[in-house]
Amino acid sequence: MRLLVALAFVSSLHLFSVAVSCAEAPARPALPDKVSISKVVDEICADGGAWLKCYSLDPSSCEEVTAAFVEPCVKTIFANASKSPGAHPVGQLLGCFNQEFMRKYGYGEVKTPECAHPLKHLMKPQQ
Repeated sequence: MRLLVALAFVSSLHLFSVAVSCAEAPARPALPDKVSISKVVDEICADGGAWLKCYSLDPSSCEEVTAAFVEPCVKTIFANASKSPGAHPVGQLLGCFNQEFMRKYGYGEVKTPECAHPLKHLMKPQQ
């Protein structure tokens, strides 16, 4: 839930920056700043990175691993915002993160009872 709040915060920053940009002059939509992206990373790593053990990764590398996916996904989604104006940005961000993370690290998934259920931030959001 806290992750969705952080993602909604990033999305609202984007909407605000687009509104300001449109009011001033036509320009490219501004991207969320590093602080906003960092908040999303912090939420994903709120458990200290323990979830990374389920993918054979070191929990202490959570911020580094997560940031490598969050920032590019945010940039991609915001760059394509005009192509899909009705799309849900939080859902797009989670989907992008999930897809890219699993593409790179899914092979290391650990099949233990502790890792049997999808982790909340790696699940697709309910529409």
